Amino acid sequence: MTYRMHWEGHLGLYVRFSGRIAPLDFALLNREATRDARFGSARYAIGDFLAVEGHEFDLDDPESLLQPNLVLIGASLSTNPGLRVVLVTTDPSIRALMEREIGLGAYPYRADFVATL
Repeated sequence: MTYRMHWEGHLGLYVRFSGRIAPLDFALLNREATRDARFGSARYAIGDFLAVEGHEFDLDDPESLLQPNLVLIGASLSTNPGLRVVLVTTDPSIRALMEREIGLGAYPYRADFVATL
């Protein structure tokens, strides 16, 4: 997976994903985003998955879904618990992945799904 992260001032974060999503890539992105000083004051994050071609997560393995998000879970409890998240996708497998993570508590923010930006 590749991603391009763009901060929109201190208000929000836009991330465009492409290729295949892998657990290690999510871990690196989460670490990069939460270490940025702007993360604590961000009001929203947009995850744009429209250019994603699939994922390498095992939806039946809760540990593989939790591990890449540990930094993000910590940040949600201490740094920015009120962050609003919008996930942009038309791919049922990506939506299923994110819904599974949310359902397990592996993705700490409530997310709204939309099909277009």
